[in-house]
Amino acid sequence: MAEKTPSRLMDDRIEAWGDWRGELLARLRASIKQAEPKVVEEWKWRRVPVWSCQAAFAPARLYKSVVKR
Repeated sequence: MAEKTPSRLMDDRIEAWGDWRGELLARLRASIKQAEPKVVEEWKWRRVPVWSCQAAFAPARLYKSVVKR
């Protein structure tokens, strides 16, 4: 069985969170991709979605009641 890509893991996370967190992650993802189409989606640390471009990165940590960056 092939390992899921970071983009697929992010799709799964957005779908699994049926609340404001999934909606926020989807909006954040769309904004980042619009601003920098060549951005690379990654999955780091303890299942944290991360976007990187030429070594700069932006993690998105969403919890039940807050968002950390």
